[in-house]
Amino acid sequence: AQAVHIASGPHPGMGKHPGTTLSDPVGPEGKPDLRTSLHDINEYLHEQNAYELFGSLLTELLVKQPEDPLQHLLDCLEANHSVHGPLKVIVASDPGIERSRLARRLAETFSLVHISSGQLLRDKGVDTFGMHLAADKEISEHVMAEVRKAEKELRGWVLDGFPRTRLQAMLLKGGSVVPTHVVALKVEGSVESVLARHRSEGEMPAEALEVLEKELREHDRHCSAALEPYLSKTTVVDGTLDDESQLAEAVRAVRTVPRSSAPWRPPRVVLLGPPGIGLREIASRVAARLGAVFVDGMELLGSSASEASTASIGAAEAEDELGPVGARLRKADCARYGWLLSGFPNSPEAARLLREDSRLAPLRIIEIDTSAQRASQKDGQTRSPPIDDSSRTAHSEHMRNSSSILEALGMDGRYAKIQAHSSEAIAAEIIEFVERPLPLAVPKAPEAAPEAAPEVAPEAAPEAAGGS
Repeated sequence: AQAVHIASGPHPGMGKHPGTTLSDPVGPEGKPDLRTSLHDINEYLHEQNAYELFGSLLTELLVKQPEDPLQHLLDCLEANHSVHGPLKVIVASDPGIERSRLARRLAETFSLVHISSGQLLRDKGVDTFGMHLAADKEISEHVMAEVRKAEKELRGWVLDGFPRTRLQAMLLKGGSVVPTHVVALKVEGSVESVLARHRSEGEMPAEALEVLEKELREHDRHCSAALEPYLSKTTVVDGTLDDESQLAEAVRAVRTVPRSSAPWRPPRVVLLGPPGIGLREIASRVAARLGAVFVDGMELLGSSASEASTASIGAAEAEDELGPVGARLRKADCARYGWLLSGFPNSPEAARLLREDSRLAPLRIIEIDTSAQRASQKDGQTRSPPIDDSSRTAHSEHMRNSSSILEALGMDGRYAKIQAHSSEAIAAEIIEFVERPLPLAVPKAPEAAPEAAPEVAPEAAPEAAGGS
């Protein structure tokens, strides 16, 4: 705790309670408040992704084994990477799909080095037309040289069209090159169906069709085996999508980070959504699967407002800024197992208080979006009950309130909007978002520097000033 405090300075969540800082180490009863201090330290370590940072640095040392470990770690920390380390992406595809454009744009999006196996061969004077599989050793040497160059510069990379055989994958593994993500462009159907589609379109000459058939059959034999070691890291993208949709899917995949090896952190989740979608049932189901406590904000607020229970409100509820909901969230079971809250906050002020509470600030904020579902109902594409006037009014009121509530909660990386489909699909998406670390941020494109005005030589200045 002292090391964290000295190295980083006071954390915003620390020091709010007596006995939690070096300058104020003793509580009002003359004892250190170890429980509060430990909570704040754990919050700091999780928020700063300290476990992922140390894990990536340790991996660097184990893989690279540099002669000067300390200097290598300093170089890694100074590099412009996420705490998870540099991105290392493989982009693969079925033959006949434009892959390099996606790989190039993906590299540009995340400022990575684009390494194209085909371009490397062409730069060496090799005619790649009709060649699907180059000599394993030759192409591997060229690719590994570029990978080592990128690693020496402490940069991430995108491998375009490599590996394509099991031997190439083994050579990567032998060189301690392990991708963080694999994006595979695929087209559904057998070799025959793909060829039949191209023949029916009539845009490909006979010679090109013969080359494509050969590539498809070789790909079917070799390439699936090459990517088999990376199945857990592979995201399949529909190769028939347009360029922008392919890029969006690939960016979403690359932003996904592996599940953390950090100690388990009790979830604190706020679930928002319009009336009539079964929000309570969804929240209860997700909480059960997460092993967390389901807290129904609407029920708590309703019971506390009823005349019968007003007289029996406990002191904790009366004193808590967040009322009965806050008092419930502070109970021991919520602190130990985490909680999933629906029906609250119901106002921007309550959202602000919840966000500013160091012990209750939500770790995930999830909004269920029904716009696509409602649009399909209007178009008659679903068999859901028709949307009546009262439903429209309730939905409009929810949209007006939710925007201000979400703004008060903070629509940063902790926020996600999930499209409403089936309740099971919604629950699966919520659990995935809650259990995984937050996605990587997409780097902002550097702003173009303003062009400098041309310098004027001193002797030419009077002439320039007196010219036309």
